[in-house]
Parts: sequence; C-alpha cells; structure tokens
Amino acid sequence: MAATSSHLSSDRVNLLDLKEWLRREFLSFFEDCPGKKLVVWDKHLTQPLGLIADYRVLKERGVDKMMDLRELRDNRLLKKKDLSDISHIFFIVKPKLELMSLIATNVLSVESDLKNEIKEFHILFVPRMTHLCEKKLKELGVYGSFKNNLKEIFLDLIPLDNDLLSMENPQLFKDLFLHNDPTYLYNVAKSLMTMQSLYGIIPNIYGKGKYSQMVVDQILRMRREMPQNQEPQTTPKIDNLILIDRNVDLITPMMTQLTYEGLIDENFGIKYTQLEIPQEKIKKPNQDDKLNVVEMKKSIVILNSGDSLFGEIRDRNFNAINPVLSRTAKELQQTNEEKNRLQSVSQLRMFVEKTLKTYQVKKNSLENHMTIAEIIKELTMSDEFFEKLQCQNDLLAGLSGDKANSYIINCMSRGEDIYTVLRLICLHCAVNNGFKTSLLETYKREIIRAYGMKYFELLNNMEKSNLLYNQGVKNFDTISKKMNLQVDKVNEENPNDISYVFSGYAPLSIRFCQYLTRPNWKMYGDLFGLIPGEFFEEVQYLPNGMRKRRNSNASLNSSQSGQSLDQKMTLVFFVGGCTYAEISALRYLSSINESPTEFLIATTCLINGKSFIQSLEDGFS
Repeated sequence: MAATSSHLSSDRVNLLDLKEWLRREFLSFFEDCPGKKLVVWDKHLTQPLGLIADYRVLKERGVDKMMDLRELRDNRLLKKKDLSDISHIFFIVKPKLELMSLIATNVLSVESDLKNEIKEFHILFVPRMTHLCEKKLKELGVYGSFKNNLKEIFLDLIPLDNDLLSMENPQLFKDLFLHNDPTYLYNVAKSLMTMQSLYGIIPNIYGKGKYSQMVVDQILRMRREMPQNQEPQTTPKIDNLILIDRNVDLITPMMTQLTYEGLIDENFGIKYTQLEIPQEKIKKPNQDDKLNVVEMKKSIVILNSGDSLFGEIRDRNFNAINPVLSRTAKELQQTNEEKNRLQSVSQLRMFVEKTLKTYQVKKNSLENHMTIAEIIKELTMSDEFFEKLQCQNDLLAGLSGDKANSYIINCMSRGEDIYTVLRLICLHCAVNNGFKTSLLETYKREIIRAYGMKYFELLNNMEKSNLLYNQGVKNFDTISKKMNLQVDKVNEENPNDISYVFSGYAPLSIRFCQYLTRPNWKMYGDLFGLIPGEFFEEVQYLPNGMRKRRNSNASLNSSQSGQSLDQKMTLVFFVGGCTYAEISALRYLSSINESPTEFLIATTCLINGKSFIQSLEDGFS
C-alpha cells in the first residue's frame, strides 16, 4: 500500500490515516463472511472504491470474481456456472431504483437455477440505503433473500492527493439549488465528523452560504448528541474550517482554466486522478521537417503528486511549463550520457541498482506530459481559443452590459459547442448581476434556434438554479475593485498573485479565503457582505487537554506568519464543487513564505464549466 499511496502522505495532516480508516470499514464487510465471494458492482463505484482497496486486497479477503451489474440483464443473468464454490454474493450499488430491479432479477435467477443450494446475498449501499430502495426490494419479492445483509458503506471524503479530498458527488449542486433538497448535506457533515475523529476537533469554523451553515448546524448537533467518552481525544491538527457554497462564486467555474491541470480537465476530463486519452495519433516534425507519427504509450495516465514532474507543473500557468519540461529533458540526457561513459560491470550494476528505475519512471513521465502538453498547445494556439479568452475578458470588464455579446451570438450562428456558449452566457449574467428580461429572452431564443428544443429543459433548470436570473443590484464592479479580482500585469512564470491561474483574474472564492485568513480579517466584514450568501462563524469547544501547546487560542486572528510550526492549517470545503484552478490558487497561497496558513482542500465534487452545466441536465447521474 505504501508504494501506491505515498502521494497521500503529509507531515501536517496525513491523509493516509483517512484512507486506512475507509479501507478498514470497507474490508470489514468481506472479513465477516467466510468463504469465496462474488462482487457485482455498479460500474460507477469501481473507481472510487478502487482508490481505497484494489483487487489484490479484495482477493486476500476471499473475493474470487467481480462483475458489472449493468451487464447482467436480459439473456446474461447470474447463473449456476458463475457461482461455482461461491458462498456470498455482494451487490455494491448506489441507492437507485433501477438498480434494485436489476438486483432482484438476478437474485430470482440464481434462486431458480440453484434451487436447494444456499447462497448468501448482500447489498452494500453507497453511501446510504433509502426507504424507497427497501420498499422496491419488497415489491419485487426479494427483500427476504437478503435477511440482515442490507448494509451501508459510508464512502465520504476520498483522499485524492496529500492536500485534496473529494466526495465526488456531481449531483449535489442540482439537488441543492434546483430541487432544494438538502438531504445529502448530512453526508457532508458526517464526513467532517470523520475528519475530526481522526485529526481532532476543528476549533474555528467560518463560512459563506445557507447550505454551508446547514452543514455546520448538523456538525454542532452531532457533537451535542455524542456521548462525552466518544469525543476525539486528539490534539487538533486543523485550526480552521472554511465552508463555501458554490453559488457564492458562479463566475469562476465559467472561466476557462489556464493552469496545466485545469486545461487537462477542460479538454479531457480528470476522473479520480485518472486521465484517459484516446490512442489518437499526434503529428510533429522530425529533423528532416517530415511528419512522424507519435502515439501515447498509455491511454490512462495517473495524475497525482506521486509523479514528481506532474507535481511540479500541475499548478503552473500553462505558458510556464515549458522551462520545467526542458530542464527535465536535459537532466535525463545527462543521466543517459553518464550511463554511456560507464565501463566496468560493477559501475553498470550500481547504475542499475540506484538510478535506472528512477530514470525510467522520470522518462515515462516526461514522455506522457510532453505529449499531453503538445495536444493542449495545439488547442490553445487556435484563433477560437484566443477569441474566447478575449470575450471572457470583455465580459469581466463590463463591456457588454445589458446588450447581447456579439461573440456569443456569432458562436451560436457557427454552431460552436453548446457548453462553451452556455458558459459565456452564465459568465455574462454573473458579472452583470443578472439580465434584463429582454436580454435573457434573446439569449434563450437564439440557443433554441441554433441548437434545438432539446436544450429547453436545461435552460429552464439553469434559471431555476440561478445560473441565469433577472437583474438585481449591480455590485460586481465594486467587489472586483475592492478585492482586486482583475489584475493587469500578471507574472505567469513566477506569479506573485493568485490571478495567474486565469492570466489576470483572481477567483472570488479564493480571494475570499485569502482575506479571511489574514490576521486583520474582521476589517473586511462590510466587503464580505457584498459577496452572495450569509457569512457566519462558530467556535467549537475542545475536550480538556486537547488545546495546542503552541497557541492556546488557535484562530484566524493569529499574528503568526511564515511556514513554521506556528503556521495554521485551514481546511477549505466547497459545497457544490470546485475547479482545479481554485485548488492551484490555494496551493499557491500555501506556498508563499508570508502565508499565515497552509490549506487543505475538500469538495463535494471536482468540476469545470462544462461538467458543472451538464450536471443540471435532466437524466444526469
């Protein structure tokens, strides 16, 4: 496990502890059942659970076979031949009614086929079992087949890197802001209680937005209801918690991310730290100016800090990664030249033992990232890309005002990607503090004309979720000026401000965190009032003897600064999703010498503008 999870290790808040806790909870279901087991998955859960326990670990607990539930239908149901020597059949699923029907069909098929042979059936619901699922199993006549084997896997915050956790629930923004259904906030609160059980009570809580407030209210209630002898007896490793509703800042997700990792997600999508690139061919000139064909050696690339090269370039502006790639290439060339100068067998053996493995890993990483960077460069050098960025800058500057933006209208007439158009319209709406009715109707009419009625429901959902709304009091210009959101001169290679992640725009959400973590943060109270959502703060009492020795009053008011033992640790939690650009901006703030705090980042889901809007589509899951 150590070899594959070293990227989770950290001196301050070691997320290996959380992974190990999740792993023990998950594996206990199998350890309690002797004999061979068949696991039937909902395929959407294989990746997140794979980050907790891989197949090798499951095999050690008696898992003999694994199958995809969604493929076990029609003429391919579970039969006797699938269950040779199997004692237990585990269905691991999300609580969806259509999956209950699939499970029931397969259970009835097995019971009919085996007759007198006894097999134990289990359902592990992720993250919770619902009353509707229980009712459905009863209606389908299989509830009794599971006896007392309906259990829950509380797969809450999954550690993705040493400073990043995600619940990977892209449905939450839709549940909260479209359906006004806060049910899942219980899971958010419970996940933070798990963090406190492992890393100590977080003394100071701050937040923006009504749903963040609801999460904190549940945390405080859970603590009041907890028996005193179950309180975490751990000195706090996290000093502050900041929760932010996604609708506090709807501008940032609509902007095109310009960090390396952000652009990877924009163009390919990153899922559970994995990048899947089709085995497409890329042409590039060779020394004779003829075209060679180069193919990716791997279709799947793992993206985390375990890859030291990726760890160095992931948060850089894309325009600043070439020097790092060039330097790495030169280092590999020097290593290769040193190898060629070796003459004796003992020298070669020493090279193989000490250098060869590292050299090969570094070489593979460089090849992967040079290929990825080449694809992205081709996209970012296009006229279309520059025109889109110019449109974004014009919208931020308020040049369109209450008129339809000509570039957006032209994009529709050319049939550009619908999500690019919708992002720009949402950006226009956010910076303009809403649309006049006539402008909103113009945009909607033109979208239907260009792309068809199939997007009518999506537009309706976007209005209900307040991504598109009627004009209110205009205050973005005031917020932008007072919080220095738009920065003219940006040093992309050696940044001195978080605005480098968008080459001149500082994410409002992160500027809020930056101001809130300053020693004199209370002077910004009136400014915080201009930002959407109510601001709140809470103080949690600590069990006796659990205060930090270094500072008896760990709070954002500390005058300590610098990356030292007295530097605070702040957990920022996004309710409704966050972007990789925001993560990069927080990492930048953690890295600067005068920073009063280091940041740990958690979110209900990782998003970009396209995936964010897609989550509001009917039928999205």
